[in-house]
Amino acid sequence: MVYFVKSETTGLIKIGYCGEKRFNKRLKELGYEHSDSLTLIGVIHLVKMEYEKELHKRFEFLRVRNEWFSPGEKLIKFMFDNARDLVFIRESARQAVEGPQLLKYRNPITKVG
Repeated sequence: MVYFVKSETTGLIKIGYCGEKRFNKRLKELGYEHSDSLTLIGVIHLVKMEYEKELHKRFEFLRVRNEWFSPGEKLIKFMFDNARDLVFIRESARQAVEGPQLLKYRNPITKVG
């Protein structure tokens, strides 16, 4: 599955991949790897690892470092349209390009770490 995790400190979004059975373990690992609070935004089930690489290429223009991307309007729209288990809603396209405040959370929020 491909997952999207947001750093609460930087507002950046990680596009990652792991197997369905290993997902909970991977979230715990991410919590240990990063000193800030992470929020699971959503997942895309039943895809292969190559799909994660395709998304990295598709959103290369938003890449900040490694698998971390700026929360640009196109990435937010993609997640909104394609990911499941979302914990955010997008208020408007205009807000989506204004920065980290673009995400408004519903309850409950899945916290990692």
